[in-house]
Amino acid sequence: MAQELPYGKLPVNVLFMLMWLGTILLTSSAVGETCGFGDNLPCCSTVASTVNGICVAPANNKYEFTIKRFCFEKSDGSLVCTGSTKTFNAAAVTIGADMGNFISGVKLEGLNAGDTIVAMRPEVSKTFIVNGGGGNKHTTTDGVACSTGGDRTETMSTDPDNNPFPSCSTSPSADPCETSDGFLRIRDTSLGNITLTQEPLVINFDFDVGSGVTFATGGGACTYQGIGPLSVTMSRQ
Repeated sequence: MAQELPYGKLPVNVLFMLMWLGTILLTSSAVGETCGFGDNLPCCSTVASTVNGICVAPANNKYEFTIKRFCFEKSDGSLVCTGSTKTFNAAAVTIGADMGNFISGVKLEGLNAGDTIVAMRPEVSKTFIVNGGGGNKHTTTDGVACSTGGDRTETMSTDPDNNPFPSCSTSPSADPCETSDGFLRIRDTSLGNITLTQEPLVINFDFDVGSGVTFATGGGACTYQGIGPLSVTMSRQ
């Protein structure tokens, strides 16, 4: 199941190897874009600029997000975390190595063989920066270009339903909840419960920013509207 942050396609496949001793390693490989996922909006390259509507296109230049730390939730509700605040570009081919360096070689105090991990809990800034245009999916069927026109910054103040984010202190299991310093703590349970053994635990992360920018069409124009979803899918090997 994909975890969407906030509301396109990351060209890498990030592979974390979490050892029960706490050492984290990484490898990565290239994957393709998926334009049109998320809210089932059409890809801008499949619609005409004369049709009134909303479409999406890849953030194939920049989709920056900031992680404060990456946490693992144990069965007793406690968190074991690693990393410090760092900004990543999900649209860069180096994202795999960058994410790997973020937590590579760190010893996770508090995780031992026999412990059960029930959720992945990355803490992500509410502010994102997107830049997209010039790609083969940034032109409508009648030849009108769709472009952000440079860097665009968006800060999430409410969830997609316009509700405030619950506090992590009062709603620690909410997905997401807001930390005391303004980050969003995601709660991803798609991997199920994982009981650590002395064998390596390999977790594969797929990032997709293929629908990372939203545009409005109509009147012969394709106009930037906002940042689209960053999809993060985890799987075990």
